[in-house]
Parts: sequence; C-alpha cells; structure tokens
Amino acid sequence: SQAERSANKLFLKIRFADFRQTTVECGGSVAQPALFAQLLETGFQRGQKPVRLLGVGVRLAADRIDAQLELFN
Repeated sequence: SQAERSANKLFLKIRFADFRQTTVECGGSVAQPALFAQLLETGFQRGQKPVRLLGVGVRLAADRIDAQLELFN
C-alpha cells in the first residue's frame, strides 16, 4: 500500500518564445483554476512575449517516504 501524500504548493512554469522561462508558485493544497490564473498573470508579466510552453503542477509535502511512487496507477 502506498502512503498518501499531500500538496503544499502550486506552481506554474512559462517558457517564452525566446526560450527564457520563469516559475511562479504559491502555497496551497487544492488546485483551483483561480489560483493558477493568478500565477499565470504574474508569470506572464515577467516576460510579456508569446508563450511556447506552459506547465502547471503541485509540489508535494516533504513527508519522508521510503517507497518509490508510481507514475501511473
């Protein structure tokens, strides 16, 4: 059985057309569209260029787990 892990941060990564990139994150344990929209606005203001790649995700809490996590269930 695999241990439950909880998120403690939300993040958004933007790679602009010139291949520069920025990452914006905030605390949170629930992925809400409104929070990601705020992160997107903040990150886009840093480059203000066409976007090549957009990534969103969560950072897991730093609980120590001795088992390898599965990528797919």
